Amino acid sequence: MLSKRHIVGWLAALAGAAVAIRAALRVWREALTWEPGMVSDALPLYLSASAVRQGLDPTDPGVLQQIYGQLELHVSMALFSTLYPASTAVLLSPISDQSWSGFLHTWRHIILAVLIVGAAAAGSSTYKGWRALLGATIGVWVALGAYPNTADALGLGQANLLIVGLLSLALAGLARDRGGLTAVMAIVGAAIKLVPAIALWP
Repeated sequence: MLSKRHIVGWLAALAGAAVAIRAALRVWREALTWEPGMVSDALPLYLSASAVRQGLDPTDPGVLQQIYGQLELHVSMALFSTLYPASTAVLLSPISDQSWSGFLHTWRHIILAVLIVGAAAAGSSTYKGWRALLGATIGVWVALGAYPNTADALGLGQANLLIVGLLSLALAGLARDRGGLTAVMAIVGAAIKLVPAIALWP
């Protein structure tokens, strides 16, 4: 039979889960208010991934501009610079066969899923039972509810949120003494943006 302390703990954890879910839904709704034509941050990712699918150089701004013209896109402040390694384009090429809006929708789903899983894993740390659930929900709420610009970052399709999720998974791996998980997350993160390679140092 559960003690009073455990009952209170589980109730708090469930309440935290409700708050975290509400924050996730709010962030997603607000992200969808960004129309595809307003989203310039994710455009270089889409163009470079499309370049890989066509066998072209994903790091050449001229190639990106050429693909932009071919696809007849109309994105405000269209960017043709490459701020990411070529490996990013390779990783995203499987989802670049969609339209711009389809790619953006899928990309946002990936970002949000990795961010939630990473924040939950880091928050739960090495706890068990209701403490793990409470920690996970606090982690998710901090990632989604504590920062007012999270929804805008997701709406813009910024890779930074994905990096946060990957680094959170790497931290969770360190906490659980799973160096393999930490290394894989750091490598995947570095393949998207070079900064997460710092997680390999510990």
